[in-house]
Amino acid sequence: MVKKKIVVIGGGITGLSSTFYLKRELEKQGLDYELVLLEAGTKVGGKIETVRRDGYVIERGPDSFLRRKPEMQELVRDLGLEDQLVENATGDNYVLAKQGLHAIPRGSIMGIPARYRPFFKTGLLSASGKLRVMGDLFLGKQQVDGADMSLGAFLRARVGDEMVDNVLEPLMSGIYAGDLDEMSAEATGEQFLKLEREHGSLIRGIRAIYNETTAKQSTESTFLTLRQGLTTIVEALEKELSAKIIKKRQTRA
Repeated sequence: MVKKKIVVIGGGITGLSSTFYLKRELEKQGLDYELVLLEAGTKVGGKIETVRRDGYVIERGPDSFLRRKPEMQELVRDLGLEDQLVENATGDNYVLAKQGLHAIPRGSIMGIPARYRPFFKTGLLSASGKLRVMGDLFLGKQQVDGADMSLGAFLRARVGDEMVDNVLEPLMSGIYAGDLDEMSAEATGEQFLKLEREHGSLIRGIRAIYNETTAKQSTESTFLTLRQGLTTIVEALEKELSAKIIKKRQTRA
């Protein structure tokens, strides 16, 4: 009898974690499958890449993950890395734009303003850019039920190109390390879609939850990472799956 085989294509964090949990489930169920992961490149981890040099930890891709998303914390626990979790330091986040560093306006959540005064004082946006963001309050629901679009297209329709390019894209690149205009809104921006569905406006939705959220943020950080960088997760997964990973193997449909 030919042994059944399960092949996972792609050694990014999704492929690695899927293979890790598949392996555990197969062992738990006592199922005799051959499980392999194929990676076209010479390393696994996808966009996650940590550089450790001269005592510094530098992320060349995503630098953290959202605390409110339980899946990553569960993966960290299952890999035995929970003691290496650290919060990002409190303080301002800065964006390099218009030939200078500008702080993300205080009183915002994921870049969307809940307080107006700090937002209107920021140098990140022009006067017309700020007015375009405020247009979100009057747009109403824009989503078509059952239809997906890119996260970038959704946000640009709500708050304008300047806000996306100067504020939201830099903020989210630290989490997703991807192009917002190529990322699924349903898969990566469900929190924004929910705000629009429930409040008809991102700003109104953010203002509705601002007090509750800031109370929690006063005692805990929004973002988490690992002491020696996110590559720590990749290294632990690769160690767990070393016999299952085949590198430099391209696949074709």
